[in-house]
Amino acid sequence: MRASRPPWWLYIIAASFLSYFALAIYSYVWGPSEFGMSAYFSNGSLVVRKVFPDGAAARAGLRVDDRIVAANGIPIRGREPGVAR
Repeated sequence: MRASRPPWWLYIIAASFLSYFALAIYSYVWGPSEFGMSAYFSNGSLVVRKVFPDGAAARAGLRVDDRIVAANGIPIRGREPGVAR
């Protein structure tokens, strides 16, 4: 008795799964780096604590103690304890 082949659509599903898996491994190992800074929330905005010299934040001109209040026109607000939203 000869073994039957799986349906054609199963090959498409398997190929998409393998492609996603390869992309996930690539992104994890060789993917984009972090923004290049360390920051914390204070008084409703993001404050830069440390800027790494070879990171994107240094290339963008951020410096220590800069206060980031918006990104692309969207306000950045931290979650402070006891503040109702």
